[in-house]
Amino acid sequence: MKLNAVNSNNYIINTPKYSPDYVRKKTYLMNLDVNFVNNIRMKNKDYKIAANAFVDVIRRYNDHAFAYYYLSEAFNALKEYKKAKSTKKKFYEIMMQNKSWNEYADYFNIS
Repeated sequence: MKLNAVNSNNYIINTPKYSPDYVRKKTYLMNLDVNFVNNIRMKNKDYKIAANAFVDVIRRYNDHAFAYYYLSEAFNALKEYKKAKSTKKKFYEIMMQNKSWNEYADYFNIS
């Protein structure tokens, strides 16, 4: 296995079996799975804590479709339906503007 330092925040793993693009994609899928799709706070019904975490992601990455989607789910669980509706709308807007999110949504069966 070869590990090349690109900069202090980005390392590329390159093996005969796995390309750097494959590793980056799989790593991001794992991130989405753990932090959003199977978020432990959501599973434990700690919706307020989960919502705060999703809001923090949105502050850092305003175009993070999954953060908006799961924030909407948290708001629904908290019975904050107006907020849920507006965040779900933002999710759909991002999905329309940035088609790369569609691949992730399809992978996790998110409509």
